[in-house]
Amino acid sequence: MTTSLITPTGDRTEAFELCRKWMSAQTVKPDQWLVIDDGFEPLPESLKEGLDYLRRIPKKDEGHTITKNLELLLPHIKGNKILIIEDDDWYGPNYIKTMSDYLDRYDLVGEGYARYYLVPTMQHFRVSNLFHASLCQTGFISKLLPIFKQCLKGDPYIDGRFWEAVKENKFIFADLEDKLKLHCSTKGLRGRRGIGTGHNSGARYYRVDNNISQLINWVGVENAKIYMKHVGQSFESALLIGGGPKGKANTSGRRSPAKSFPKKEGTTVITITGDRPICFELLRKWMSAQTVKPDQWIVVDDGKEFIKVRREFEYYHRSPETTDYLHTLCLNLPIALDKVRNDRIIIMEDDDWYSPIYIEYMNKLLGNADLVGFKNLIFYYPSLGMYMEKGAAKQPAFAQTAFRGKIIPIIKDICSSASKDYDLCGKGLVDAKLWKHSLLTYKKEESVRLTTDLKTASGKILPKDSVFNYPIPHGIVKRAQRKQGAEFFYSNVPVIANKTTTVCKEYLTVGMKGMPGRKGLTSHHDPNKKAYKKDEGYNLLKSIIKKDIDFYRALFS
Repeated sequence: MTTSLITPTGDRTEAFELCRKWMSAQTVKPDQWLVIDDGFEPLPESLKEGLDYLRRIPKKDEGHTITKNLELLLPHIKGNKILIIEDDDWYGPNYIKTMSDYLDRYDLVGEGYARYYLVPTMQHFRVSNLFHASLCQTGFISKLLPIFKQCLKGDPYIDGRFWEAVKENKFIFADLEDKLKLHCSTKGLRGRRGIGTGHNSGARYYRVDNNISQLINWVGVENAKIYMKHVGQSFESALLIGGGPKGKANTSGRRSPAKSFPKKEGTTVITITGDRPICFELLRKWMSAQTVKPDQWIVVDDGKEFIKVRREFEYYHRSPETTDYLHTLCLNLPIALDKVRNDRIIIMEDDDWYSPIYIEYMNKLLGNADLVGFKNLIFYYPSLGMYMEKGAAKQPAFAQTAFRGKIIPIIKDICSSASKDYDLCGKGLVDAKLWKHSLLTYKKEESVRLTTDLKTASGKILPKDSVFNYPIPHGIVKRAQRKQGAEFFYSNVPVIANKTTTVCKEYLTVGMKGMPGRKGLTSHHDPNKKAYKKDEGYNLLKSIIKKDIDFYRALFS
């Protein structure tokens, strides 16, 4: 069977030159390398040699063009096996061989747990992509081309749609010990900037690569030298100082000990959704009306149909699996928590109504506690004009909960320990366990220990085994980095959070039930419960949400 590589490129001449180097080193050569170029400056003739080269003339301000380019490229594919090669990534010598061998058995194959490396700032991250491979690590056989073409309709994030659309004979492998040396998604190379948060040096998930040891582990010493040269960095100095945010060298070569919790004093809103497009559009209205806007809005979607991506939120899609719990909050929430950049986190559900002062009010509550929520709740069936009130709930609903960054590890533990046989495995579980939790957690703190006696400039002798905690003097950090009479060590420092609940005089949110889209699973979605009462003329609802009632009436008229 023949193999075709397909690569969209544009205004990345130096990055593409590196890509040619990685392809020329492959132990198994492709039968075709099909490249489509839409750069304002086309590739030079020397880099086109041996390629099936297509040229698309770009237009000014046309946005991301990967879907356009791939659609134009598809009719020219000749191979039975198709591998997507991105122009700014590193590929190990056995990449084509490994993927080709898998495609002898599977129709769709990819590598999970992708490696991200932001070269200019020397930062790295290991992605937990278990349900679909990145496009740059995806290969498929030619009979899937019609499905692939259909998946080009929509936003530039094709990979999730494609992996979801292919239902059978697909396989994701993982190389967590990095023995295969197959691929690294290198970010920040010269030329046109890539899409996605991986190209943002401020992304919270990135970690400093002390002495660029992770880059060397992933791509090898010689290739690491090539990348450092590519971004204008001295390899020798990179070995000493490691990376840091926003392109600045982190001269301490370490992360601040508080980095295990978000530090930025801003607000992040988290919304988990799936197959509720009408509800989500209403939530966008309530969000746009907020008196205080969030600094970050994270949306995690596990619907079969993707919602339309907007600039106002960060969008992440988790492909649903047949083995999922009925309620998937415990599967989706950790994805969002890993993306949080700010210390104040507010949950806003896709099918609920929120007052314009909701975020402002929750921020005030978080000024005095680490975990906050409402005792008084109201649930409403707009299609039936029925409601249920709870004046003193045992624990606030998750839809009316906000917390500080130090609570994140606790919630992640609750989600990861959720019993597989617990049907809902979602909000009810998180609510109960979170509000009953002692709120004791730990953060990792870095210290330095002297391994020999040290004479200071003043003549004072610091004895062996002396310990320096944060903030550690710069000279001591440098000694630990070089292992010259000092070493780093780590300890778990206990962190105790506090919680509070409040009764709102006026309802700032309404838990809407029976909304269009995927049905909710908690008992409050049952309108036959005796606690539900009739709201004659929708008078109660009108008194709470005012003119916003028109949107709900329009849905159910």
